[in-house]
Amino acid sequence: VRQFLASLMGPATWENVTRLVTVSAGSEEATYKTTARSLDVPGFLAALGQEAGATTMPALVPGKAESSGVEVQALSFEAEEKETRPPQRYTEAQLLRMMETAGEMVEEEEFSDAMKGRGLGTPATRADIIERLVGPTSYARRVDGRLGPTSKAMRLMDVLQRVDVPVLASPELTGQWEFGLREVEEGHIPRQTQYDRLVEFARELTEALTGFQHDQLYLSEPPLGECPACGKGEVRESVWGYQCSLNTGKDGPCNFIIWKDRAGRYMDRLLVSNLLEKRQVGPISGFVGRGGRTSVGMLELMRDEEKEKWIVNLTYGQEEEGDREPEEVVGPLWPCPAHDDCQIVETNYRFVCEQLLQGKIRTGGPILPKQVCKRDMLPDEVAGFFGEPGRTEILEDFISRFGRPFKGALVRKKTGKHSFEFPPRPKKAAKKTDAKKTTTKKATAKKATAAKKATAKKTTTAKKTTVAKKTAAAKKTTAAKKTT
Repeated sequence: VRQFLASLMGPATWENVTRLVTVSAGSEEATYKTTARSLDVPGFLAALGQEAGATTMPALVPGKAESSGVEVQALSFEAEEKETRPPQRYTEAQLLRMMETAGEMVEEEEFSDAMKGRGLGTPATRADIIERLVGPTSYARRVDGRLGPTSKAMRLMDVLQRVDVPVLASPELTGQWEFGLREVEEGHIPRQTQYDRLVEFARELTEALTGFQHDQLYLSEPPLGECPACGKGEVRESVWGYQCSLNTGKDGPCNFIIWKDRAGRYMDRLLVSNLLEKRQVGPISGFVGRGGRTSVGMLELMRDEEKEKWIVNLTYGQEEEGDREPEEVVGPLWPCPAHDDCQIVETNYRFVCEQLLQGKIRTGGPILPKQVCKRDMLPDEVAGFFGEPGRTEILEDFISRFGRPFKGALVRKKTGKHSFEFPPRPKKAAKKTDAKKTTTKKATAKKATAAKKATAKKTTTAKKTTVAKKTAAAKKTTAAKKTT
């Protein structure tokens, strides 16, 4: 009955209520804003049991809808730390829609009006533009069903900002030229004026893009830290990465550099600064595989003795920091093969050199996670890894990043890290089968040739018969004409 009565009644009207509370904290003040709704006209809600004045926030002064300057007492307070989330990446359908309605993103009203009904590209070219961004140019990639920028695209945007031509990456440029063309079309400005504007814009743009020096773009940025390789230079940002100030080329006194692209993830200044300071950062997300799937990993800045240079080592499959428990030592296991008076100890996460665990050394200590490629490692299985052979037996049940099982032996490298050694694949012994297949092919080929010859003969015979019939018919016709 209530639902029936509500369908016959008018709409309900709500009032938005905003409350500002100013809290004094010494010489500073903090203002907190609270919003709620109050039911002004119940309408159909009266039939459902709601009365006028219903609200989730009672009035400061009973009976008054508005009030100001009312003193209240702060009963309690609690500080909460939260993180904002960036907006989601666009899907291809959403990006096509954004390209179609690009004029809505232009702040200048004149330029926005000029782009109405036009957008970026045409209905026939927009999808092709996206494919070119993903394909040959590699400015975008498909990640988890959405489109994300590559490190190349982020470097390009950074350079455009620094050489002061951000208009190239803005829809306002299209709106500006569409507005100028419409002015010419409506006769407000002559055609030559718009042409001169285009020429001047192209000249200024060319000078800006060809007149800058790459090493001058980041001079105003402070250094990120001391170079870990030579200890003399400073690590500074460049277009391609973060390199030592003494890294002047192949024959320079230092060759240290951290590239801005690491496994599909853009290495920003904050991340590199933490990596230089702590030597190990993570777990962090955003690494992209070949199939477009994202993964979490740990970054470690270390010296590769085999290559004789510093590298950023990436280890996949680490847990998120919020889910990770503190590391605890279970007990010692074996003597350390790299250092005297040192042991390999077991923790709840890894088997590790005691000096490396205590922070006495940063690199060079043997270390092996207790879970490698989603396989739990037992002490008896990895004893050979930390012993004289420096390797384990062939172990099974490893799972690759792509979800495929494999087997192999874990080998200890000079750096103390592990690598895989795979068993040789069995050889294919099927020579007789190959010979049979060859004979079959030859026999088939002979049959096919014979069939072709037979077909050719039959066709020739048929043609001769047809010609003969036609000739006979022609003779009969001629004879008939003569008799007449």
